[in-house]
Amino acid sequence: MFLSIIVPVYNTSQFLGRCVDSLLHQGLDEADYEIVLVNDGSKDNSLEICRDYASRYPNVKVVDKENGGVSSARNSGVQIAQGEFVCFVDSDDYLLEGGYGYIKQHFDCKAYDVVRFWSAIETADAVPPKVLEGKETFSGTGHEFLAKYGLEMFCYNSLYRLAFLKTHGLEYRPYRVGEDYLFATSVLLKCPRILSVSSRIYRYVVHSNSASTNRNPDHMRKCVVDQLDVHDEMLSLLQPVLHDEKSPLYRYTTGYFLHPLMPQLLSRCLSAGMTVAEFKRVIDRCCNNELWPIKILPAIMQRKERVFFRVINFLGRHPWLFPSASFFYTRIFVPFILKHFDRNKL
Repeated sequence: MFLSIIVPVYNTSQFLGRCVDSLLHQGLDEADYEIVLVNDGSKDNSLEICRDYASRYPNVKVVDKENGGVSSARNSGVQIAQGEFVCFVDSDDYLLEGGYGYIKQHFDCKAYDVVRFWSAIETADAVPPKVLEGKETFSGTGHEFLAKYGLEMFCYNSLYRLAFLKTHGLEYRPYRVGEDYLFATSVLLKCPRILSVSSRIYRYVVHSNSASTNRNPDHMRKCVVDQLDVHDEMLSLLQPVLHDEKSPLYRYTTGYFLHPLMPQLLSRCLSAGMTVAEFKRVIDRCCNNELWPIKILPAIMQRKERVFFRVINFLGRHPWLFPSASFFYTRIFVPFILKHFDRNKL
């Protein structure tokens, strides 16, 4: 069997049908892949939907477990996977029709431990073009990929050789946020053979019920704690390869580590209703890990990124402005401005 598609499911009955239907139309023979739906203690009718698909399609399997979070669900799927490769799809996302089949047909997957492809963000106001075609953009080792592009930020845009994951004991850590890039980077640090192609076959769907749009202050506080803990683990993992500050690996890994993660952290802080004292403690912890102030790297950052990072650094130096920034962010930017951005271009 070529592929095991692992789908963690939690209260996504509204979107689950679209997700599974897309996976059933991937241009693969039925015997060549399986869909593992892991119901993570859903309280809606998601489990019934999963069982209905399993009753109609022999290659659909259902795992029903108590709620343990997305990491636990993915790990449960990996434990029973039978494919040569495994991949991960969120149950409110979907794949372009024929996507995995295109990858298998046009690229030599068997020569690699990780086959990486591209994704696009879809919102109610922005639906990206549906184009399967792509070309090879990288072939080499995980360390070479890190040196050229920096850290991997997503787990849903790759096929992972199952034997490689098991040989190196790679699994998801139990965090609310950051578990995906912690896992993906952990894989690359084991130096797999990796192929990256530009086929943009995965659709990451942003909607009002997405985990990424949940801005409940209590939830945001927990996410801040988890993200800081993930940062600690990431730095520990990266320490052996960051010994030479002049190396491309150090330069790109450090730069691209800060690039995607620190704005996320600030966004969660701004949404968490923190006091100035709490925000200062976050800043102090980041400073202790040399994650703040953010290093401005003109060679690999666009102008708008440099401007944004300077604003973040300014707020870190003047935390007394945090309440005003939080008010602007939650009351004005998020509800009225953010929706006008094309997230594929951020």
